[in-house]
Amino acid sequence: MQGGGAVERSIFRGVEYFLRRPATATRLSGTAAEAAERTAARDLALGRDVLATLGKAGPEGHAAEDILRRYKVKVEFNRGEGSYYDDHFNTLMVDLEEEGHPAIAVVHEAEHIAWEKEGRNAFAHIRTLDRDGYIEAQMSEEADALVKETRANVELQRHDPDLPDAPFQDDYLAGGREKIMQLLRDGHVVTPTDGRTYAEYYGEEWNVHNLGRHAP
Repeated sequence: MQGGGAVERSIFRGVEYFLRRPATATRLSGTAAEAAERTAARDLALGRDVLATLGKAGPEGHAAEDILRRYKVKVEFNRGEGSYYDDHFNTLMVDLEEEGHPAIAVVHEAEHIAWEKEGRNAFAHIRTLDRDGYIEAQMSEEADALVKETRANVELQRHDPDLPDAPFQDDYLAGGREKIMQLLRDGHVVTPTDGRTYAEYYGEEWNVHNLGRHAP
């Protein structure tokens, strides 16, 4: 995440959450600064609503709340910078502008957090797993995260029928987790950062740590 200005902080159900305002906001003055402050306050309130919505997201939402509390994960909200977990700072970044309800991004990333904190993430075994095994293990984790965000979204749609479907909701409802795994194996799911397939992304990661080189 890019460096920013002052950070608003609050607590909801034992979870610390923040909104980091863009650096440009700190250079504003007068009415522009006041407008930026109002926007930041609205976004902080929206962040609280996102966390509150987890309670309506069924078992997956409650599980995400528990993960955030158990591992004392801080939550920061941003606009346009993506949703991801920063393990160095134990901080979950949630993008308020991503398509769909931000709560499902929390559910998705909470699953990755659980895999890491519980020692299930394949990266811990990257030097002992073979290349195909490493890719398959990483895709398995991503499948679990996609399944859980989809289940959470289905629950949220019970409260708000106008809420859009999760990205692979139809696929999951038609074929379950195995369908999601097949989409990952076939390259129909790509990484949000650079658009590569998961096989390409994690295959190169394995190459770097085991062969000392990037894929050609």
